[in-house]
Amino acid sequence: MEKAKEILDYLKCSAQERKDYEAYKESLHYQASLYETNYTAAKIEGEQIGMAKNKTATPAVHQMPLGQIHCHAQALKQPRD
Repeated sequence: MEKAKEILDYLKCSAQERKDYEAYKESLHYQASLYETNYTAAKIEGEQIGMAKNKTATPAVHQMPLGQIHCHAQALKQPRD
C-alpha cells in the first residue's frame, strides 16, 4: 500500500519535481554504495591485519597436534620464575 502511495505521489509531481526526486534517490543510492564499499574495504583490511598478527602469535590450539596441545597447556600452568 505504501509503495502504491509513493507511485501516485510521484505521478502527481511536475517534471521538475520528478527530476529532483530522481536526483535525490540517486544520491541515496550513491551514499549507500559508498558506505558498503568502505565497510567492505575496512573489513578486508581488518582481516588482513588479524591474519598478519596471527602469524607472529602463539599458534592456535586447533592448528597444533594433539600431543603439543597437552604440552602447551601444561607449560601455561607452570609458574614462571
